[in-house]
Amino acid sequence: MSIQSVLINKKKFSLINATKWILDNNYKVEYEIDEIGKYYRFKQYEPRKNGNYVIKKINDSMGKRVALVYKEHVGVPTSCFGDTGHFVSDVIVVE
Repeated sequence: MSIQSVLINKKKFSLINATKWILDNNYKVEYEIDEIGKYYRFKQYEPRKNGNYVIKKINDSMGKRVALVYKEHVGVPTSCFGDTGHFVSDVIVVE
């Protein structure tokens, strides 16, 4: 699984500390750092148009019964992203 972007809460990290965390955890700082609401976004690679990503799968399956597949990302500071180290990695439509 590839991570397209890493979001870090601006209330908990300064831009300098967020960048340090990204680099210390073997993520990249190759693209422009976006500020989205209360987050810094560090793109890990540019999105491809019509790519096969989880968000697209979620949007395409609206109104349908789905099963969510989770993966654990060890090392992600859960205090930044929520109360869990588990993130949705795939969406399967259940008919």
